[in-house]
Amino acid sequence: MTPDEYVNQILTKYQVDTGTQSVAYTTAMTFKSLAEEWAAKCCRSVAVSGSYAKLTAVSTDGQGVDVVLEMSGHPLAIRQSFKVLRNGGRVSLLGIPSNMIELDLANDVIFKGATVLGISGRLIFDTWYRTRRILETGQLDLKQVITHTLPFEQIHEAMEIMKSGDCGKIVLTF
Repeated sequence: MTPDEYVNQILTKYQVDTGTQSVAYTTAMTFKSLAEEWAAKCCRSVAVSGSYAKLTAVSTDGQGVDVVLEMSGHPLAIRQSFKVLRNGGRVSLLGIPSNMIELDLANDVIFKGATVLGISGRLIFDTWYRTRRILETGQLDLKQVITHTLPFEQIHEAMEIMKSGDCGKIVLTF
């Protein structure tokens, strides 16, 4: 699991725990099952469906979503983020693409009046303080994100599980 996918897990869990209706999209099937377990309003696998724009249009009565947090940096996910956005909506780009991305700026940004934010951690300390408060008040239980607990001696097995993508968070015990 990539760091971006892990953050996506945590945000989805927080949304569910706080009653926010959420739509989660992922390429990792393990995360899909976790999000469904957490009762997300809608969770679609981009790898399976190929396009979540049509699915989102149906689930939002054609209006699109208010806010998109794109955390993978995957070209398809970035383009689809703008397709699912409602007029006047906001896209926050947190994932780092490995190559240049082609976008339909006229239709997906300009004519929609979209606000696009690139986020690189400039508010990292504020984020840590907010996260600490969320954890200390019990608003978010991270235990469900932990899918494996292994002794430290099995670190190589843990690495193989991570490479397979078939996990959430792995805890190594000493």
